[in-house]
Amino acid sequence: MKFWDFLAKGKIELAYGALWSYSPWGTSPTERRSRDYRYYLKNEQTVKYGDKEMFMSEVVGQAILESKATLPFMGLFGDNPVLVPVTRSSLFQPNSLWVGLKVATAMRKVGLGTSVSTSLVRTRAVGTKASAEEHYDSQRVEQKLLTDPENILLVDDIVTRGATMIASL
Repeated sequence: MKFWDFLAKGKIELAYGALWSYSPWGTSPTERRSRDYRYYLKNEQTVKYGDKEMFMSEVVGQAILESKATLPFMGLFGDNPVLVPVTRSSLFQPNSLWVGLKVATAMRKVGLGTSVSTSLVRTRAVGTKASAEEHYDSQRVEQKLLTDPENILLVDDIVTRGATMIASL
């Protein structure tokens, strides 16, 4: 039985957290702002945050740091985790944008992790509607972590259905 089968049957619990919710539809200011944030993040745009211009990935790290006393998922960080960005659905091309890596690096920069490890690698591209099993079969662990961390935290930019995240466990 695979991990997601246990998860679907309620035999294990998957803890996760999200800084913001993404709303692909709707016309309220909050829903429109969520689409703006997604655009800024996916395109690594700079935005004004406080009195600074920052990349949106850096805003994510800074926002988590500044809100950590009130965020319900801060327990997931444990004692300085190793941050592992979740793979993209497509194959990584040199000099292309890997938003999860940008977010993980920004989180590390503000002290939300000990290091960033790109040990998960996509071996073949999958479609946007791929199942957790298809995602699992299309990636591998390329390198072992240099240390034996007590806590590993998977980092993704946008979680829609969770298939990539589940497959990365």
